[in-house]
Amino acid sequence: MDFAQVAIAVGGVLMLCLAVFHSAFHRLFNWRDDFSKLSVVNVRIVFAIHIALALVFAIFGVLTLAYSAEISRAEGLARAYAFAWAVFWGWRAVWQIVGFKPPPASAPLSRRLMYWILLVVLVMLALCFLFPLFNM
Repeated sequence: MDFAQVAIAVGGVLMLCLAVFHSAFHRLFNWRDDFSKLSVVNVRIVFAIHIALALVFAIFGVLTLAYSAEISRAEGLARAYAFAWAVFWGWRAVWQIVGFKPPPASAPLSRRLMYWILLVVLVMLALCFLFPLFNM
């Protein structure tokens, strides 16, 4: 197994980890209280989008692991697959900085850690999928 395949496999594992992380959002972010202020339709929309995203991460995490050798060669559709995920995770890393802003020093340590750990994971994901594109 070469480094590109290891990078892709790591990307698949991280995607599965994010799928699990998303399944705990309702508890981690106290959605019950926040959603009590929204209409039933808006709650259902947010949940539907959230569940769909968790499923996408789980399904494509498994596919990434199952086809890590092909994706790591970055030929044909595998190249487009790796590029698409690299762009997605790169955008998400940028959005972590721009859209969420680092928590202030006065924020709870758990919140600050979650922010920075997630940013590192997102950058790692972008790099994992980017690496095979330049490993020719």
